[in-house]
Amino acid sequence: MTAAGVLTYGGAMWTLICALLAVAGEPATGVVDDAAARLERGQATEAVGLLLRHARQGELADADRRRAATLLARAANVLAGGGEMKGAAVAADAAFTLDPEGSDRPTLARHVLAWARAIVDDDEAGARALAERAGVIDGGNSEAVAFAAELAGTDSWTSGHLTLGAGLGLWIGSVTGLVVAADRDRLIRSAGGADVEGLAFERDVATGVMWGAAAAAAVTSGIGLALIFAHDPGPDPVWPHPFPALPSLADAPSTPTRTPP
Repeated sequence: MTAAGVLTYGGAMWTLICALLAVAGEPATGVVDDAAARLERGQATEAVGLLLRHARQGELADADRRRAATLLARAANVLAGGGEMKGAAVAADAAFTLDPEGSDRPTLARHVLAWARAIVDDDEAGARALAERAGVIDGGNSEAVAFAAELAGTDSWTSGHLTLGAGLGLWIGSVTGLVVAADRDRLIRSAGGADVEGLAFERDVATGVMWGAAAAAAVTSGIGLALIFAHDPGPDPVWPHPFPALPSLADAPSTPTRTPP
């Protein structure tokens, strides 16, 4: 190949490389624009799917993540208005994940909570995970916090047994006080006059300990038994498919994921 050919070939290759680099740097922006166009045409589900697919692959720059979050929030409202609660919840969760600071948190949390309530009869673990997620999205959503607490149930097995154990310890203290008081009373009857006053004082102290420990033991044992019988925990929170959908720049709640069927 002549020198001129080498230069021509090299120039062509450089042009091709530059074109490829330019294309590689632009797909995310094109995807967001495409999603915006689809949303304008009323194709909210398609817009959400397109954004999620590329976001999962980490193809969105920070600026594109913010734009995508705005579009996802809009799509969530559109889907919720059309009765597509699951799609709205997915889009709302993704919008918050992509841009936690710029989100309309109360609205996004309501979409997620609505889907949690919709699936609670069939998937309590998933409903609990979503209710907790709604509480993360909007810490002021008392309804989400209360619903999550309701689904969490009452986990009082350990505390109940610890309390019952404390009551048993108090019963032992009460019995010990009874034994000491009885022993001092026996010594009083057989002791000389000089020792009676000290023995009587010890007997009275032991008697007070006995009755005080007995009262505390009765209350503590009752509370322990009540806690044991009240033990009724809900299922551990498990994200329903397809939650969580995206890698986040913010800390996500440490909720175990479920492998989709």
